[in-house]
Amino acid sequence: MLENQREIDSTQSQDSVDLMREMHAAAHRGDIDLMKSLHERGCSYSAEDENGCQAMHFAAEGGQAEMMRYLLQQGVPCSGNRSRTGWTPLHYAAGAGSVECMKIALDNGVSIKAQTWDGKELTPLQVAINKKQKEAIAFLKEKLGNPVTFVRDQSLVQIRFIPRATRKKTNNPTKTPNRSRLKRQGSVRDFSRFLGLSSASQNKLGSADKRNRTEPDKKDENPRELKSPRGAMK
Repeated sequence: MLENQREIDSTQSQDSVDLMREMHAAAHRGDIDLMKSLHERGCSYSAEDENGCQAMHFAAEGGQAEMMRYLLQQGVPCSGNRSRTGWTPLHYAAGAGSVECMKIALDNGVSIKAQTWDGKELTPLQVAINKKQKEAIAFLKEKLGNPVTFVRDQSLVQIRFIPRATRKKTNNPTKTPNRSRLKRQGSVRDFSRFLGLSSASQNKLGSADKRNRTEPDKKDENPRELKSPRGAMK
């Protein structure tokens, strides 16, 4: 009798796990109709998997903004809804690069500075950087009050111009440094391209910048022989 009861309980437990996994997959795809059907069959919207993730986390990871709104309407919270490693829906939305999902999470109480509990202490911004989600990075940095000044080739570049190229020290004073080795961070032409200027304006600015660079001192190839005062008197 007890053995039969245990078999029934294990079967029911496996059925609930299957329903939960199906619900999480539906949340990740944004299938609201299937979510409703699974809920009617007894699966909770707040059911957690082995990692402590709920349907809200899967919806955020899938970039499903409408699904997140639907779950909020059903009473599933965003704030305080964390996995066992401390990941919030905002972390998953940042990793997916979904700005709309991030806005929903922030509007519903998720902290933009929330850190994970897995020893890495990742913030949503760090997750977006690790996943190379440039739109998410720009959005989060703007929210944090540190806007991105320049985005190129999916990498962030803080523009900083050096008005004069500094010389490298050399043991041989007669040897002039190679100008190609003089390092400059950014360029006027890059900045003009970022501002959306025309090619003609870019060329003018590039030429002006080139003229403003410090030319290496040219040593006189035929130095004038200096006569001593005693020789001058003869």
